[in-house]
Parts: sequence; structure tokens; C-alpha cells
Amino acid sequence: MPSPLKPIGFWSYHRPDGAHSDGRMARLHTLVQGEIRIHAGEPVHIFRDLETIRTGDDWKKEIDDALAEASFMIAIVTPGFLRSEWCCYEVNQFLKREQALGGRKLIFPIEYAYIGAFRNHRRSQVHDESVLSLLDSRQIQSFLDHRHDDPDTPAIRRIVGKLAADVDAALNPAEDTPAAKVSATPKPAPLRPTFPEPEMVHISRGSFWMGATDAELKREKVPTQWRKEEQPRHKVTIGRDFALGKYPVTRGEFARFVAETGYAVPKPVRILVPGKGWIDSNSHDWRDPGFPQDDQHPVVCVNHIDAESYAAWLSGKTGKTFRLPSEAEWEYACRAGTETARFWGDDRDSARLYANVADASLARALKEKPDPERFFTFDDGFDFTSPVGTFRANPWGLHDMLGNVWEYLADDWIDNYTTGPSNETPRTTTGSDRLRVVRGASWNFNPWFVRSACRSRINDRDSDTGFRLARTL
Repeated sequence: MPSPLKPIGFWSYHRPDGAHSDGRMARLHTLVQGEIRIHAGEPVHIFRDLETIRTGDDWKKEIDDALAEASFMIAIVTPGFLRSEWCCYEVNQFLKREQALGGRKLIFPIEYAYIGAFRNHRRSQVHDESVLSLLDSRQIQSFLDHRHDDPDTPAIRRIVGKLAADVDAALNPAEDTPAAKVSATPKPAPLRPTFPEPEMVHISRGSFWMGATDAELKREKVPTQWRKEEQPRHKVTIGRDFALGKYPVTRGEFARFVAETGYAVPKPVRILVPGKGWIDSNSHDWRDPGFPQDDQHPVVCVNHIDAESYAAWLSGKTGKTFRLPSEAEWEYACRAGTETARFWGDDRDSARLYANVADASLARALKEKPDPERFFTFDDGFDFTSPVGTFRANPWGLHDMLGNVWEYLADDWIDNYTTGPSNETPRTTTGSDRLRVVRGASWNFNPWFVRSACRSRINDRDSDTGFRLARTL
């Protein structure tokens, strides 16, 4: 079995491309380095000349030394790269390094120009055709549709995530079983559930501070009349382990339930119409919430009754106890050991990495002015819902805990914390018009809503509200 290689990389690019990218190239370098670090579980360094070589150093010697130390190469393939004698030199030098490391394929091209076009029609614009053929044979990650996009967009992060996984697999190849040792009788495949269960994350018991501090509420400009809903801040002890869905329940998962049971979600549902606001609609439902979705998007236009019906059906199918999480369980899981306004910190701008929120894309869809107190200032590329798991997870591996859709919980609405909770038990009230707690905010809500402590209440079937399941262990 080949030995694992240290995650030391070399960033090969045409310098004028970096200079004319308005900083995008440098941000891409940082993003790639960070994603590979996540996979490697240890510090990662990717040599980039402008960040490493000092004025007065022997440029060629520094490049050669870095190539001799590197265990992989990221090649930013542009027309300038292919014309560049120096870029082709770097590829050819690293090819020797590949051979010294046992012949593994360790060059990973990021394609900003279609390599095939140069191979077939534009060879005169290529300094070294052997480099062109080599790059064309490797695991190319195409940026052709994202040449001018900011690296923080979800589409580019998905490409970079695939790139990081490919690099990690090359550095840490799986063990191959020698043919002579393969058993003549194959082992039986492990038993799998006959029904596909949702991916769940094990959440260990513990204590945390529930609610918001005065400082947070003031800094986030939470309206005065709503501040009491997140106070008094108090300590809660989750006394048992539980599992929580890695993602909100998807439209595809809910469709399977409806197809098998014939369950009918009552109408009307509430949808957001540009220029009209929220309206009741009998012509829309969870299949058509007024905007495009596919089966990987979170189901919307459902309420807690629909969610609990789904959980009961899934419990019967699997023999395991699925349910809605309590409000205390939800906030404990969302915070994942943090005490900041959001599990990534107090800043709003990092939401671009972690949450599908109301931003410039929604402002355009609603034809509203991009007021920074109404909309986040960036553009995540999603007007409404996004496929679950598009954005980064919180520290416990849970996706979409903030943003995308509000999530129904097991608690009835009580407008403050003077009566707890002190543990994981849901709080309930009496009366036929009880409201349910929802958490997490959605694609439609102001930045101050997108916080771990923020809570709201609803009974409607809205196009920005869904649910995620918990499971008793």
C-alpha cells in the first residue's frame, strides 16, 4: 500500500491572471487550502509565489525547491497559462516529482478555459502540447460557467469540495487487497434497512446557555417588543443523547410518504408573491410552493401536524422513534458548543458560507431595494430555497440549521423563558388555537432573525417553513 503523503501543494498559475482577478484568485487559493485542510484533518500549505517569495530571492530556485517538496499541484488553466513557458515548466518539473512519488496522479487542473478547444483547434496558442495532453487526462474541475464569480458562491464551493476530496484521495490511497489473498467465497454484504432512513447526527448530552444576551439583542437591532421572547437567558441541561437529522426533510422524502399513505396536506397554503406579499393560495401546495424546487430542496408548505404525521409513518417503517425535536434540543444542537449569535460567530457576512438567507438574489426577485437591515449584503445565488446541504455544516455536522427554512418543533409557543425550559422536555400549553415554535429563520427573513437564539411561532403552511426530525436513542 502506498504511504500517505503530506498535504503540501503547489499553486501553478499565470501571474497576470491573478493580478487582473480583483482578488478572486487569492480568495480561491484560501478556499481550496481550507477545504483540503478539512479533509486532511491537519494543517495544509499550498505554495503560491507572491505570498512566499520575497524581494531579492532567487525566483527559480524558490520555485524549484517548492516543486521538489510538494505532494500535489493545483493548476489554474487559462489561455495565459497554456501560452506561458514558465507555467509549462512548472508542470513538467512536477511531473518528475510525481514519478518519484510512485507515479500517482497528483496534478489537479482547474479549468477556466476549455482545454479541448486548445487541443483540437488552437494548438498554436499552447507553449507545450505535452502539457496540454497531460492536463486533459487528469481530474479536471471546470470553472467555465463561473469565470467571474466570487469564490464564496455555493456553486464554486461545491466544485472546490470535490477537488479537495480528489486531492485527499490521491494523498491517502485506499488499501488494495492483493489478488492472491482475495477469498474465493465473497463475504455477504452487510444488511441494510429495507427503507431508506434520513441521515442522522448523534448529539451527546450536555449543558448550554439558552437565549440571547442583552448585548446580542442590542447589537443585532432586535425590535424591543421581541427581545423578551429570547430571555431570560438561562442554563439548560440536555439529560440524554439524541439524534437529529443532518438536513431538513426534503420534498422527495415527503413525496414518498404521500405516495405510500395517500396523505393530503390541507389547503390553503401561504406563499410570498412579489409585489403582493404573503397571500393564501388554494392553487399551490408543497409540490408547487410558487417557486422552482426539486426533490433535494426542503419540503415547505407543511405544518407541525403534517410533520408529526410524517414522523409517525417513518417510525412505523423503520421501527425507530422519530419525532420533532424540542426547542431546547434544537438550540443546543444549533449552537454546537458556541455562545455567539450564530454558530459561526457574531458576524453576519459569513452567512454566505453557512446559510441560505435573504440577500441580494431575493431582493431582485421581490423587486425590493437592498436595505442591509432587510437583506444580507451578498448574493448566494438562491432566490428561495436551496438544495439541503448546499452550505457548510455547523461544528456538529448539521446543515441548514440557520436559513433555508423555518423548522417546526415540538413545543407550543410561550413568549418568554420565565418558566424554563430547564431540560430537553418540550413545553406545552392548553387551548385549541395553540401556536407552535419554529426556529432557524429562512430564505426570507431579516439578518437579525438568523441567529441561534431567535424564535418565532406559526401554525400556517408557509412556503418558507418545513421541519427536521429527531430520534430518541
